[in-house]
Amino acid sequence: MPENKLKQAIKGYGLNERETEVFLALLELGVANGQEVAKKSGVIRTTTYSILEELGRKGLVTEVEKGKIKHYSIENPQKMISEMEERNKLLKEVKGDLLSLYQSAEHRPMVRFYKGLEAIKELHNNILKERGLRSYDILTAEADWLNLDKEFFSDFIKRRGKKRIHTRLILDNKSKELEHQERNSELDREVKFLPPEYQDAYTSEIYIMPRKVIFIAEKKELLAVEIESMDIVEAQQFMFNFIWNSIK
Repeated sequence: MPENKLKQAIKGYGLNERETEVFLALLELGVANGQEVAKKSGVIRTTTYSILEELGRKGLVTEVEKGKIKHYSIENPQKMISEMEERNKLLKEVKGDLLSLYQSAEHRPMVRFYKGLEAIKELHNNILKERGLRSYDILTAEADWLNLDKEFFSDFIKRRGKKRIHTRLILDNKSKELEHQERNSELDREVKFLPPEYQDAYTSEIYIMPRKVIFIAEKKELLAVEIESMDIVEAQQFMFNFIWNSIK
C-alpha cells in the first residue's frame, strides 16, 4: 500500500498527524526507545514520549522491558483493523438514515453561493451526481453560457445526455445556430426559442430542479446561487410552464 494511503487509513482510526507519524515509525522499527522513535518519525523527543503514552492508553502501543531504558512496541494491528471494519460496517448500516435525516432536517443550509468559473463548473459536476435526478428545466442564453468554457460545458451537455437526464430549455434566439441543436433528441433535450424581440431578455441562467432552483449570473460577476425551497421551485416552475406553453 502506498505510504500516503497507509497514513490516511491510520488517521481514519482517529489519530492526528503526529500520532500517525510516531505510530508508523514504531511499526517500522519493531521495538525501540523514545529517542529512536523520535528520530525516525521526525517528531521532537518530548512530544514523542507524550504520544507514546497516549497510544498506550488507546491500546495501540505496549511497553517492553529491555535493559534499563524503556522501550516500546506496536500491539498487533489486527485489533485496530477489526475496530475499523466494525466502524465501516456500522456506517454502511446507518448511511440511509443519515442521508434521510439530512434531507428532511429543517435546519440544513437552504442557500449556497458559488463564485468564479471553477466553482460554477464544480456546481455542474455536482448536478450530474445527484441521485435520482431524471429531469429539470432551463432558461438560458446558451451561446453565452457555452462561452464561459466551451470545452467543459459542451462536454457537460454530452455527459448529461448519456445519463438520460431530460431537459426542457427555453433559449434566446441567437442560440439557434449552435451545432448541438441538431442532436437535441439524442441529448434528451426539448428546446424552444424566445421570439427575436426578446433577444436580450436573459441576464442569468435559471435551472429549475425538483428540490431547488439555481441562478447563474455572468454579465458583471460570475456568481451562482443555489436555493433549496419548494416555494421558490413551484413559483419558478409555474413561470417556466407559462412561457413554455406560450411559445408556439
